[in-house]
Parts: sequence; structure tokens; C-alpha cells
Amino acid sequence: MKTIFKVLGIALLVMFVISIFGMIFIEEQQPQETEVVKEVKKVEKVEKVEAVKYDEVTKKKIKNEIFTEFKKLYSELNKFKKSEEFTTNGFAGKQREWLKKVRKLGNNPDSKLLLEDRIVVGELSAIAIQYMQSNGKGTESSKFLEKEMRKAIQAYKK
Repeated sequence: MKTIFKVLGIALLVMFVISIFGMIFIEEQQPQETEVVKEVKKVEKVEKVEAVKYDEVTKKKIKNEIFTEFKKLYSELNKFKKSEEFTTNGFAGKQREWLKKVRKLGNNPDSKLLLEDRIVVGELSAIAIQYMQSNGKGTESSKFLEKEMRKAIQAYKK
């Protein structure tokens, strides 16, 4: 009888040790939040800020200011998109500042007002990248985006 209790005791002890190691192993296997995940969560918190509501006069004024800046950046894109300096160096050259301005404008919550007129600020950098990658020739996609952008700019009512 003592032998049965010894075997049973040893078996329980082994199962206890195995379960402890199992819990430790499972705990270690759970993915830890990476720095990227933490940054995304920070951005998501910032993006949840409610949109500001403007009266029509203020909205129109702000929208026109955003549109003017957008049009200026589009004009600058048309000046450099086929240049050898841009197709060779891309945004590592003079156009780095241009890209910063596009991103800043795109991150401005008021830039979403242009969506009402089918104008997407982010398309500027998309077009530029396509010109850079195609050595200044553009792609079917960039040509389509530019055609739509020109239509939207012409149709824009101040």
C-alpha cells in the first residue's frame, strides 16, 4: 500500500511540476507589444479626436486655404516630376521638403474638407512616387490620377 501512495505522490508531484512549467511556457509565448504596435495605438488615440464643426463662412475660408496650398503643391509636382534630379534621387534630393509639406497638409484634419470636391491630398505623393519609379514617364495609374485631379481642380468652386 505504501508503494502505491509513493507512486501516486510522485505522479502528482510530476504533474504539478509539468503544469507549472506549462503555465510559465504559455505566458512566455504570448506576443509582447512591439514598439510599432504601441505607436499605432498612440496614433489611433490621436485620430479619435472629433472633427471640428465650422459655420459655412469659416468652412469655406478654411477649405479655400487648404485648396490653395494643394494647388501650389500640385504645381510644384508638375515642375519636378520629370526632372533627372528627381527621377535619380527621389525624395532624398530637393523634393524632400515638398514631400514634408504634402504630408503636413494631408495630416491636417481640415484637408478632409477637400474630399467633398473629390480632391485627395495624398494622391500628390502617390503620383510623385510613380513618376520617380518610372524615370519621369509616369504610369497608367499616375496618368489616371492626374486626369481626375485636374478635373476636380477645374470643377472646384471657391
